[in-house]
Amino acid sequence: VSAIITYIYADPGVGKTSLGFTADKAISFDFDRGAHRTGELRRGAVVPVQQWADIENIKEQDLAPYNTVVIDTVGAMLESIKTHLLKTANNRQQDGALKLKAQGLA
Repeated sequence: VSAIITYIYADPGVGKTSLGFTADKAISFDFDRGAHRTGELRRGAVVPVQQWADIENIKEQDLAPYNTVVIDTVGAMLESIKTHLLKTANNRQQDGALKLKAQGLA
């Protein structure tokens, strides 16, 4: 097995982020700005993400020191991507909503 991809879904506050930090050589992309709640349990690197541009240029070699990538949370990441896509006029409908084609990019 070269990679295991896991999606953990649970109520807020039950320890999903803390669980992510129990993985080997973890890096967490903190989209919902909640990694601080892990306190002493945080054992990996944390990249606070304010906008999609913060991570869109990350290269494979940037992740080489890590064995585990944690996206916290996937929902917040998708919202960040949608916000980024809305900055391009041809991704927006006349009412300002994201076009269906652009939603497929997210």
